[in-house]
This record gives sequence, structure tokens and C-alpha cells, in this order.
Amino acid sequence: MNIRWKRAAVRIVLFVSVWLAGCMFSIPIDVTGQWIGTLQYTTGPASGFVYPLVMAFVHTGHDLTGKITLLSHSTLTFDLQLTSARAKTPNIRLEASGTNPHIEPPPTISVIMEGTYDAQSMSGEGTQTIDSANYKFTWEASFVEPADPPSEED
Repeated sequence: MNIRWKRAAVRIVLFVSVWLAGCMFSIPIDVTGQWIGTLQYTTGPASGFVYPLVMAFVHTGHDLTGKITLLSHSTLTFDLQLTSARAKTPNIRLEASGTNPHIEPPPTISVIMEGTYDAQSMSGEGTQTIDSANYKFTWEASFVEPADPPSEED
């Protein structure tokens, strides 16, 4: 092996080592709290419409639990409980399901949301299934700072 190949091999090994070290020591972002945003349908009868989106999470170690709140109609909302969730910086994947009790008979609804996140925002694409009909959407949300605790004067 000539000197040129040896230098190239050393550079490659050093680059891979530094890259892997950076991956191993990245600080995970805790997504615990409330996230408020919008969901915009890209397919189906509501295509182009923007709806409010509220998500509440508890992130403990590798476990992520919580709910996604969607608008039903008028000002009524309903919750979908997370059934599977993964948040590994910078990627997030959420699966939630439930029913909409404001419609008779209540339809079965599930959502799958995938995207990226940081400490203050998250966004991506998703699919909502309502009684086996699929609708695509884009979504974005921002972290909402928790309210200040009441002071002793209050």
C-alpha cells in the first residue's frame, strides 16, 4: 500500500470516528409539554383547509406518551391517544387513534405524523385515516411555555 492510500485510509477513519462521536453525544431534546400548531390537509374534501392542532406529551427516557387534540366541527374538539411514539433528535414519529364522539356513529380515527423537531418547533407530514379513508396533511407546532406558577401574593 503506497503512502497516498495510507493517508486516505487514515483520513477516512478519522472522519468516521469524529462523525460517530458527534452522534453518540448528541443531547436528546425533551418534548414534554404542550405544543400548539396547525394541520393543513393536502388531499380529500378538506384539501387546503387549515385546522388547529394541540399536542400534549410526557417524555420520560425513551418513552413518549400523550394525546393529540383535533377539531371536530364548530368549536368542538376530540382527543386521540398516542399508541406509538418515537422522538430521536431530530426525527419524530407519532401514531395516535381514537374516535370522534361528536359524530354519530362515532368514526374510528387514527393519525400517523412524521417529521423533525427541535426544542421550540416541530413539523412534518402525516396521514389521517377515518373509517379506512386516508387523507394526507402537513403539520407544524410550536412549544408553549408553561404558565408561571401563582405567586404567594395571589
